[in-house]
Amino acid sequence: MENKAVFLDRDGTINRDMHYSADVSRLRVFKNAATAIKILNNAEYKVIIISNQSGIARRYFKEKDVEKLNKIIIDRLGKRKAKIDAVYFCPHHPEENCNCRKPKPRMILQAKKDFNIDIKNSYMVGDMQSDIDLAKNTGAKSIFVLTGIEKNVKGADYTAKDILDAAEWIVRQN
Repeated sequence: MENKAVFLDRDGTINRDMHYSADVSRLRVFKNAATAIKILNNAEYKVIIISNQSGIARRYFKEKDVEKLNKIIIDRLGKRKAKIDAVYFCPHHPEENCNCRKPKPRMILQAKKDFNIDIKNSYMVGDMQSDIDLAKNTGAKSIFVLTGIEKNVKGADYTAKDILDAAEWIVRQN
């Protein structure tokens, strides 16, 4: 049986956007992120972070810094009983011609393979047009959250005030 998933952007969705910083002291996980993720866990969704991290290619920080920050986020959420199943990130510069940088599909397709995911019954939640476009490019449903930099996108299936609103909307769809 295929699994359903919720793909979450990281910066601006789970935590406050850090503007090309891997400084742990600046990390602010949104207060309702754990509650939202627990709702998704309880509804039997795989919860997977999908994130562009071009700060690596721009030499603002190293890949190990991103991995450390991801681990801290996962640990903080875990202390509140919220489980992240996996993290995928693209380290490439926007001008590189990779297949993993959102809105290109490689990260979601890899997650599909790794977790046997039914993309048509899955969701991409993020704060950027590239998140919405990624959903469209893979056949997932899209949710735009208003907690990031962009305040306006085209083509989202739902606009949520935050990650908790997004999670509650997702479980109401079933």
